[in-house]
Amino acid sequence: MDRFIKYILWAWLVVCLLAGPLQAADLPADGCYRVPVTLLHAEKDKPSMGAQGLTPEALVEVRQGTASLYLETQVISVTGLTTSLSACHYLEGGAYRPAEPLDYTLEIPGVKGLRPRYFRLTYSPQPGPLPVLVNPQVVFMGGGPLPARLQVDWSGARAVDPGALEALAKAEGAPSAGPTTLSASGLSLDVPAGQSPLPDLTVRLLALNDLEAQQAALGVAEARGWQVDLFYPLDRVAPGDVPRLDQVRTAYPMKGAALYLPKVYPQATVYRLQGEDRQALVLEDAGDQWLVHCDLPAQLVMVPGAGSTRTPAAGKTTKGPGSNKAKPAGPVAAGSGRQAASSRQAAGAGPAKTTGLVQAAKASAGPTAKATGAVNRPAALAAGAGDDQAAEGDPAADSEDQAASQENGPVIFTLLFIFFLLVAGALLLVKRTYPLLKNELDRLMYLRSFERGLRRREDNH
Repeated sequence: MDRFIKYILWAWLVVCLLAGPLQAADLPADGCYRVPVTLLHAEKDKPSMGAQGLTPEALVEVRQGTASLYLETQVISVTGLTTSLSACHYLEGGAYRPAEPLDYTLEIPGVKGLRPRYFRLTYSPQPGPLPVLVNPQVVFMGGGPLPARLQVDWSGARAVDPGALEALAKAEGAPSAGPTTLSASGLSLDVPAGQSPLPDLTVRLLALNDLEAQQAALGVAEARGWQVDLFYPLDRVAPGDVPRLDQVRTAYPMKGAALYLPKVYPQATVYRLQGEDRQALVLEDAGDQWLVHCDLPAQLVMVPGAGSTRTPAAGKTTKGPGSNKAKPAGPVAAGSGRQAASSRQAAGAGPAKTTGLVQAAKASAGPTAKATGAVNRPAALAAGAGDDQAAEGDPAADSEDQAASQENGPVIFTLLFIFFLLVAGALLLVKRTYPLLKNELDRLMYLRSFERGLRRREDNH
């Protein structure tokens, strides 16, 4: 027994001695190189959804078994989404540590603010892909860091001139002293000077049920909604905390924040939700985006149509349709020194474009509706139940019904398509599992018949 244990120990020692040179052989000699890199899925051997956010090669400096890897980012444009990697963490020393962002020169089209073009990772390479957390700021995926793996092909390393790394080594990191602008999921935030540390901006879509409830209360056919949060930056993240980052992060509140929203509609009204109340915000034209001032965190809803051109009085809340009682609201933050005329022009006080959506909103509001800083009340609510008979022969109402049915067509088709996909998947699953199930049934029948045969033999004897 003792001899057997000695053999095992000697075999384990030989494996360790052989593994050392093999592992070191994967890393090239000290110097500067270009190496192929790929962002992989966290569990499957396929490219991650954010793989296009990195260029195919990265610069690296190898020194005494340590690699300083410079990942170069690029704009991701897929399925109508335009974004880039805004943050990166990598597993080193038993925890995820932040990669250093460098060279804030990457511009996202139509979004205010710049993003890092490079991330520097300093670590000791190990066999296999490197676990990472990347944040591509994809709003429908939560807007937070996502697990992935970084594959570095050390066998494809190509030596380069060390001067290629000199500029990167001197590149500036995240701005800390002066004012800056953050961006996330198509939204931007002006951060004034003196904010230290620089917060993380996170944007998520409102839950579908909440958004539909707001559409019904406001009497509109469509709307956009966001949950905007600020957090203190992530430092070291334990692997066990990755699935619950929203619970371990610390909120970073900000008063009167200057927030830039996507210009989804040429004229719009934006509400900040406060429980059952809706506070109408003043819009200002900022080119490709709408500018509002509000406290963060916040839930915001944008609906088509001209909005309020005045800041609501202190202690009052602009109510949307469906609210009967006025309730006090928090303070409304507005930019100092801005004239009312420019605010009215930016908020869409001019004539609305004759789009089908705006025409439908006007038709539902009725000819006697007045601008009150909120979305106009539907005709049935404004005129009462006595107007129902008069509305039966209204051509505008008929056209609105036709428009609604045309809008519902793609939704119904999408639901049917999803249903057929589920049915096809179920049939495919049954087809693949049926032979296994049949084999198990045959084996069960055989065992039962064999057992009955044994019992008959025992009874005969």
